[in-house]
Amino acid sequence: AATDLLKITSTGGAALFIRQLHRAGRTLTEIVRGLETRYGDLCTPEDALQRCNTMPRKPNEQLSTFVDRIRSMAEIATRLVQPEAERQREVNKIVYRNVPRGLTTSQRAELQKTVTGMSRSGNPPFNLGELEEECQRIERDYNERKEERPI
Repeated sequence: AATDLLKITSTGGAALFIRQLHRAGRTLTEIVRGLETRYGDLCTPEDALQRCNTMPRKPNEQLSTFVDRIRSMAEIATRLVQPEAERQREVNKIVYRNVPRGLTTSQRAELQKTVTGMSRSGNPPFNLGELEEECQRIERDYNERKEERPI
């Protein structure tokens, strides 16, 4: 039933590819993996994790866009993790580890000072949302200071 839905809703080369795999007796999971590999520029979970950990931030890319790209790749890296709640925890861990890479070296140093200060004062570490907000604040402050400097 799900394979039929894929065949009905797909067009072009993807539709032909789905029909070919279905005729070859492939399961829905195998068809989906084939589509991911062929059309999604996707990869194995291991390769996706490596991409998460090395993905560069593009020039002039918003930090939130960079984080979204890491999250998308982290979803691929954890696609085999079950149950769903565990999968989301794993996605969040990967994103958490990689968000600071979107900052410059000096901005990461400032983040580390904040994290160290929180730890020393007995405060809990940032959750993922707080970490993203703190990174955005650091970057915003840095950009404002840069704009204030006389040329």
